[in-house]
Amino acid sequence: MNIELQASNIVLARDGMIAIRDARGVRIGCVKGALWITQDNYVQDFIVGPGETHTIDYAGLTLVTALEPTTLSVGEPKPTLTARIMHSIARKLGSSLLLRPAPL
Repeated sequence: MNIELQASNIVLARDGMIAIRDARGVRIGCVKGALWITQDNYVQDFIVGPGETHTIDYAGLTLVTALEPTTLSVGEPKPTLTARIMHSIARKLGSSLLLRPAPL
């Protein structure tokens, strides 16, 4: 997914919709109002109310529809545990390589 937002919140009128593709791991939060979240080829839909979030766990098309005037937030995916561990190892290895004296 490649998404760039200029604002931290998005306002949708009633029945306003956002289509998101390939957004596995993205968090949709409802600040005010109510959202209906449905994912292509997914059996279950989700209703998200104020203060609630839903993490998209599907890589296909996701539709987010406002059931009433709604303010929502879209958050970047949280890195997986494996990605966090690999980042930590790379950071430690990188800093230890920087501390080693250069060969003569």
